Amino acid sequence: MRHLLIIATFVLTMSSGLAESSNLQRVEKIDSKFKQLTKNTNCPIILATDLIKLIKAKKVTLIDVRTEAEQKISMLPGAITQKEFEKSPESFRSNQLIAYCTIGYRSGKFAEKFQKYKIKNLKGGVLAWSHAKGNFIQNGKITKKVHTYSKDWNFLNSNYQAVIK
Repeated sequence: MRHLLIIATFVLTMSSGLAESSNLQRVEKIDSKFKQLTKNTNCPIILATDLIKLIKAKKVTLIDVRTEAEQKISMLPGAITQKEFEKSPESFRSNQLIAYCTIGYRSGKFAEKFQKYKIKNLKGGVLAWSHAKGNFIQNGKITKKVHTYSKDWNFLNSNYQAVIK
């Protein structure tokens, strides 16, 4: 019996280590893709880990610039859509504005377009958010499902489920 327990502990430890290694590789891919896609973008960025702290400490408005199909799968808690922001951008001016998309390309372009509002771009988007272990919401409930734009962009933390439609 003790032998089986030792083997089970070893297998769990090894599989946990493999998941951690896989997640580290995914974080590196997110960083590389973000740098590649946003090299010509000129807007301030914020890291997912810093955003989590900022949300706890301050008034923040998160702006989801992904498509409606992506947003239907899940959004960051409390986020508004790009359309909601564009209807009345002045009403959000008192908050720190953070735009996000899958990895940061579309939200970087959006932040540039509305630069007078000092919008920051979430570096690595929802992919980085998953590695910071941030929550996602679908219909008011926490979910592990995240739309990753395409299968080639599935660099989510292994604890989350990629959805591509």
